[in-house]
Amino acid sequence: MNVAISDAAQASSAAPIYFDPKSIPGISDALIDGGVIANSPSFYSYLHVKYTLKEKRKIRMISICTGEKQPEAITSESVNKVTWIGEIGALITTVE
Repeated sequence: MNVAISDAAQASSAAPIYFDPKSIPGISDALIDGGVIANSPSFYSYLHVKYTLKEKRKIRMISICTGEKQPEAITSESVNKVTWIGEIGALITTVE
């Protein structure tokens, strides 16, 4: 199925409370922002395509998002009480 980029963009950014779900002809589901399920839904999209394609082929994906920088590894030399407080805060607020 081919979907216009404008429809895909509206569907992928239809955050509840702010926007109504997007309806696209030919798709029976109401589409909402992927962040409701996963903060970065690109990986889930990739898995869905990978396991629903009948033939094996390369998958190309463009993900336009804010992303997330991976934290640096904690070593015994860099750990102190302040470091641990920051890490606990990050752990509590991490969604995925």
